[in-house]
Formats: sequence, C-alpha cells, structure tokens
Amino acid sequence: MDTKTLYRESAGKVAFVTGAATGIGETVARRLARAGARVLVGGHDGMALAAIEEVLGRDRARAVALDVRDEGAVRRAVDLAVARSPQSLFW
Repeated sequence: MDTKTLYRESAGKVAFVTGAATGIGETVARRLARAGARVLVGGHDGMALAAIEEVLGRDRARAVALDVRDEGAVRRAVDLAVARSPQSLFW
C-alpha cells in the first residue's frame, strides 16, 4: 500500500503511533490526524506527547506515555484505543 492510500484510508479510524513525540513518529501522527484519523500518540516523553495532543486537539489525539518494551503498558494503550472506537481500529 502506498503512503497516500494509507493516509486516505485512515480517515475515521484510530491509529496508535509509537515514537510520536519527535521525528518520524510525530510526522506520521500529524499526517494521520490531518487525514481524519484519531491518533493515540505514544512514547517516552510525556511532556512532548502532551504538546502534540494539544496541537492536534483532544478530539483528534490522545497522548499516552509508555515504554514499548513493557507489554503491559502496550496492552493498556491498545485497550484505550479500543475503548475510544472499537469498530474503527487502524493498524
């Protein structure tokens, strides 16, 4: 799937982007939100994630500080995404 199709098909879905505080992860989160997805932004830097959440808007993004090496933390983040929109997950 090419990048344009990926973003176009994300509209109305929930995406979980790790490493979203900076760099590529942040760019992906912003593009998904701009394309109409609701984005769960995850990573180590809670303050940077909160800033991303604020810029994108709480209706469009939610921040969750986590370590992706911690399976329990990832499960809790996925549970949060499912609770937000169980029929619209986008992976």
